[in-house]
Amino acid sequence: MLQSLTFIPFIIFPLFWLLMMTIGIGGTIFWIIMLIHVSTHEVKDKTTWVLVVALTHIIGAVIYYFMVKKPFDDMVLANGGQIPPSNNASMPQPMVAQVATKSSALAITALVLGFIAFIPGIGFIAAIVAITLGFISRSHVKKGTAEGKGMALTGILLGFAGIIIWALLMLLPFLFFIIAAASSK
Repeated sequence: MLQSLTFIPFIIFPLFWLLMMTIGIGGTIFWIIMLIHVSTHEVKDKTTWVLVVALTHIIGAVIYYFMVKKPFDDMVLANGGQIPPSNNASMPQPMVAQVATKSSALAITALVLGFIAFIPGIGFIAAIVAITLGFISRSHVKKGTAEGKGMALTGILLGFAGIIIWALLMLLPFLFFIIAAASSK
């Protein structure tokens, strides 16, 4: 009877690992979606929310979803699919300034994610998102509809540096194994 139960860990561990990987990947995708939402939509205290969502990963994304995005989506549905005017609607603002704010938020997000690229656990994914948002922001700058060229470039460079460092760190155990195997001969 005891021998027939020895296979259970070989079934439970892969299922547990698969569940944790699914939760991790799903949480990271949710985090990226919330980070893009806070960067591209007109929300109150945008810079604060970008930092909260970017630095606290899934916890900040969940807080942002329930405190800002869900009420935002409810307001959009109540207005018949139209984005409601901002709180300072009494002061007319030129369209260029609004676009510049959105792209500047993308540049800020790319910069913040570039710094996060060096944090273990989320660094590699943050680096990829930093590079992507940095290039999107730079395209807005080249069109002349936005500001933040330096922040976007810094986010791109930090993202690439993060990818290089994480790639080297992933290869390091293999290099030690090869060196140890070669020296044991």
